[in-house]
Amino acid sequence: MNLLNIMFRILCILIGVEIFVMLLFSLYGVPDTLWRNIADALLLALFSAPFLYQLVFKPLKRHHRMESDMRQLHVVVRMLSNTMRKRDSSVSQHDSAVTTLARSIAQGMGLDDDQVEGIRIAGTLHDIGNIWLPARILAKPGTLNTEEFELVKQHTHYSLDILKDIVFPWPVAEDVYQHHERMDGSGYPLGLKGDQINVGARIIAVADTVCAMNAHRPYRPAFSMEEILETLEKQRGKKFDATVVDACLKLFDSGFSLDDASLR
Repeated sequence: MNLLNIMFRILCILIGVEIFVMLLFSLYGVPDTLWRNIADALLLALFSAPFLYQLVFKPLKRHHRMESDMRQLHVVVRMLSNTMRKRDSSVSQHDSAVTTLARSIAQGMGLDDDQVEGIRIAGTLHDIGNIWLPARILAKPGTLNTEEFELVKQHTHYSLDILKDIVFPWPVAEDVYQHHERMDGSGYPLGLKGDQINVGARIIAVADTVCAMNAHRPYRPAFSMEEILETLEKQRGKKFDATVVDACLKLFDSGFSLDDASLR
């Protein structure tokens, strides 16, 4: 039924109601001016009701439904995050640091709160695909050989497989899938470059690199913050987005600490 038909039916009903009210009040001797005012008020209320529903109550109902969907979505994110942490307890500190740093960089770049929230969730899930990798590879005390590294690179595909069917209001699956891409095209899995890479993925790439370099590994000690920031400066506009690097450097200049970030 189209809008014109609906409006015609409403108009017919309103005219019928007014005639009924007019006859009823005439029988009881209600003054003409009074019943006309009452009828006009009743007509206005009845005529306004459908529009009031469309303009106020329907959007409000939709808003409540969206809030409910968001609560369910955050439950799913927590479940996925907890699954990663149960698989590898060392993941918790790294993911917390990456998430906090990525969110702070996004805020420093002036992104709106909605974009920041999407990047925060992508940061939380950026390595979700690792749950499909062999534990012996993830826990290997030495440097990975070529074959092992190629296997580890598959975690981006696994992440996409896990996240692609979850309906996010942000490009979470794409950001997670692309966070190992580099601005010069030297990254993986697709060798994307420049603007082909999502902004969220560029931010997570920097946050993940900083946090990974800051972490101790069995085969190497943690890099100092001076070394990490120097690496960012050298790769600014090359492997990493210049705007993202600038926001990250400014963040640390203002006193940001990875020790605090890993605890949030």
